[in-house]
Amino acid sequence: MSRKSRKDRASAFSLFSFQDAITSAVGVIVLVTLMLAVRMTQSAAETARKYENAIVAQELEAKKSELERRLERAKLPDSTDEFLDEAIKLDPTEIAARLRAAKRKLTAAEREKARLEEERAELDESATEREKLQKGNSKLEEEIEEEREKKEEALESSKEGFDKGVMYQFPNSGGLRPWFVDFSEQRIIAHSPEDVKKFSDRYSFLSWAKTRSSSSEYFVLICRPSGISAFEFAKEKLTGEGYRIGVDLVGETRELEFLPEE
Repeated sequence: MSRKSRKDRASAFSLFSFQDAITSAVGVIVLVTLMLAVRMTQSAAETARKYENAIVAQELEAKKSELERRLERAKLPDSTDEFLDEAIKLDPTEIAARLRAAKRKLTAAEREKARLEEERAELDESATEREKLQKGNSKLEEEIEEEREKKEEALESSKEGFDKGVMYQFPNSGGLRPWFVDFSEQRIIAHSPEDVKKFSDRYSFLSWAKTRSSSSEYFVLICRPSGISAFEFAKEKLTGEGYRIGVDLVGETRELEFLPEE
């Protein structure tokens, strides 16, 4: 049994080498086919370009020949004698026909010239109008810029005035005397059309305010951020005492300006 097995193994052979050779040959054939296809495609494209170039060259040559023929027909004789000699040889009917054709061409040329002159005049007029518009736009832009600068200056001035101070005008209250009271952390100042009173604290101000007549005088309390405590204290006490009051809020560094009665 063992002898037979060894004999069978000895007589067996492999086909792997043959398959490798066939695969390599097929790959080479495919590669050559692809190279030939690429070469044929390139050759066809080049032939098509040459053909198109040849057609274009022929068309250009035909146009050139046509132009040369037109120029040749449009040429005048070199001298008057040659023109007369040629005219003598022609039939009168042909001469008249040529003169009429020349007259028509001359009329058409004059019309074309007039049309071109009109177009040039329109273009010149358009250019002039465009220059005027550009100058007008430049002037308008300058005016707009000047107006903008003026507005900015006015705005800056108003901002500076707004940041710097507040104006109050004493009203003509029909017999009532107003007191504008400025509350801040360091002082309390009461302004009237005739007098100015200064107080070091809220208590001294309240003591003085109670001496004023609630029937003929009233208070406008102006509060700064640092004087909110004294402002609230005075507002509560004066309201409880029956005084008529008004209130206003201003910035800490704003200056107060009081104008006389209307």
